[in-house]
Amino acid sequence: MNLEDILNGFTFSAAPDSQLSTRGTSLPGTAIMSRLWQASPLLARMTLRFMKDPHEPTQDPVKPGLRTGRTQQGRFAVRANPASQSHQFVEFDSSAVFTRTELATLFGGLTPEQARELIEAITLLMFADDVLRIGFYGQFAADSTNPVTHPNGEDVATGWQALAKQHDPEGQRILRNPVTFDPAGTGDYRDLDSMVYRLLEALPAQWRQDPRLQVLVGGDLLAAHKQAHLAPGQMRSKEQQLKIADLPVNTHQHMPGNLLAVTFLSNLQVLTLELGHSLATGDLNDDNTWGVRYWRPQTYALGAPEAYAAFDAITLTQPNEE
Repeated sequence: MNLEDILNGFTFSAAPDSQLSTRGTSLPGTAIMSRLWQASPLLARMTLRFMKDPHEPTQDPVKPGLRTGRTQQGRFAVRANPASQSHQFVEFDSSAVFTRTELATLFGGLTPEQARELIEAITLLMFADDVLRIGFYGQFAADSTNPVTHPNGEDVATGWQALAKQHDPEGQRILRNPVTFDPAGTGDYRDLDSMVYRLLEALPAQWRQDPRLQVLVGGDLLAAHKQAHLAPGQMRSKEQQLKIADLPVNTHQHMPGNLLAVTFLSNLQVLTLELGHSLATGDLNDDNTWGVRYWRPQTYALGAPEAYAAFDAITLTQPNEE
C-alpha cells in the first residue's frame, strides 16, 4: 500500500465511519473533544463542559459552607445560590500540516492502521498543547490571530488568568502590584513558599483550607526556587514529590515562566458547544501537503473565580544580576 492509499483511507477514531475530506466533516463535539482531553495528563485533570446553547449561562452551586443542621421549628434550609456566568464563544481552528516527505518518513515500516494511530496521536497532542497554552497565556480574542506578535496564543481567547483578573477588578485576589522574586534576598520574596502563603491570604476565608487547592507555577520560577532551596538529589525526577507551602505543585512547559497561582485544577474549565465541530483532512491549503484541521466553538471559564489567586506581575532576578 502506498502513501496516497493510506491518506485517502484515513479515518479518526472519534468518527470511524465518517468519510473525512478537505471540506470538513461535522462531528459530535463530545466525540473528538473527549479524545483531545485525554491526550494531555494535565488537561485531563481540568474540566471540560459541553453546552447545547451558546447563550445559556453556566451554573455552579458548589460553594464552601455549612449545609447540615437543625432548628427547633421547621427545617434547616440553606440556599444553594448557584453562581451564574455568561460566556462568549469564539472560533478555534487548529491544524497540523505535513509535507509528503515528512509523512513518508513517519510512516516508514508502519501498517495503515499504525499510521492512522500515529497521526491521530500527534495531532491530538498538538491541539491539546494549544488548549493549555492559550488557557494560560490568553488575553483577548482578536479577529485574526498573529502568531508572530503573539506566539503563545495571547490573541486567540481570554485565558484563565485574564478571566480571574476580570472577575477581580479591585485586585483582592489577582495582586496587581509588581513584585520581584530573588532567592538571594534582595527582592520582595526569596522563596515561593512565602509567595504562596500570601496568595492563600488573598483567597476568601472559606476557600483557604479547601483540600483541592494546588500551586500552578511557571518553569522559570520553579527552577530558581529549586536551585536555591533544595539540596542536590532531594527532588530527583518526580515533580509530584515537591510541595510549596504544603500544597501540591503543577507546572507545564506551556505555562508562563513567571506564573504563580493558587486554585484547584477542576476550577480551570474549557467550554465548547455540542454542535458545530468539523474535522477535515487532506490537501488543506492546496499546496501539495497533507494535514488535519479541527474547527470548533470554544471558550475558557473559571468554575469559581473567587477560588483563584495569583500575582499579576513577577520579575525574576537572574543569578549574578547586579
